[in-house]
Amino acid sequence: DADSECVSDNTTVTIIIDGTVEAGTGGSDRFCIDEDLSSVSLFGLVTGGDAGGVWTDASDVSVSDPIDLSSYTAGTYVFTYTVSPEDVDSECPSDNTTVS
Repeated sequence: DADSECVSDNTTVTIIIDGTVEAGTGGSDRFCIDEDLSSVSLFGLVTGGDAGGVWTDASDVSVSDPIDLSSYTAGTYVFTYTVSPEDVDSECPSDNTTVS
């Protein structure tokens, strides 16, 4: 009402929509024990993954990529790639995939 003595008031709200992350699809590879295994690319076994993730072994210990497998014995090894949103307050979950 134009004749009202009340003053109007307003407020602002902020809505943030976070982007999702994608670890991609993990693959596998096979090597001979006598090959040069000093620099094996784990991320090279992932299709469609976002960069910036963290690699861990089956014991949940961080490993580097490329990884030096030259001291590993014959066997099957599984590594997990986990990528998390850049914003620690993101509502979106992390995503992971495995390679072997």
